[in-house]
Amino acid sequence: YPNLGLAATFENTGAFINAAGLSPQYTDWVQNPRPTTDWYEDYLRNKDAATRIVDMNVSGGNEKTNYYASVGLNDTEATVIGNDFKRISGSFKLNSQLTSKVKLNLGVTGSNIKNNGSLENGAFFSNGNLSRYFMSPWIPAVNADGSPNLVMNGTSLHNTFYTAEKDIRRNDITRGIVNASLDINLF
Repeated sequence: YPNLGLAATFENTGAFINAAGLSPQYTDWVQNPRPTTDWYEDYLRNKDAATRIVDMNVSGGNEKTNYYASVGLNDTEATVIGNDFKRISGSFKLNSQLTSKVKLNLGVTGSNIKNNGSLENGAFFSNGNLSRYFMSPWIPAVNADGSPNLVMNGTSLHNTFYTAEKDIRRNDITRGIVNASLDINLF
């Protein structure tokens, strides 16, 4: 450390950190047994991410009318906290020959999607998959008492673990579509 006139030895690393005006967290890291934080494995990763998909349908009819109905559920946990996906959908189709010249076709579909998505584009440092590359391993995600570390001295980044739990990035979309037609044979 020639700029401060200190020799680079383990014994005076703490003195260098203090003289350089670095964060007290660096001093603690050097003077203690050098604990590290694996942001991804310890806090951001959902190790038991599950996907549940259920689909049911029924169909039937006779020589003049047939129908089909279905209901589906997709409940997916993401591999990082703060991201999940849930979709409920259904459809109904009916085709009926009302007379020898008139046929009714009816289709109804609907779905509801709820998604807590990760920030994927640009420089979104709250994305759990990306923040593991940017977060300092010697800055703890939580304080000794278990509360989130909100004072991230030594970095310009925020606590991604805290943000993933507290930020709301929710899309809730409901969509319905109806198709109907009446076929008339005039001749």
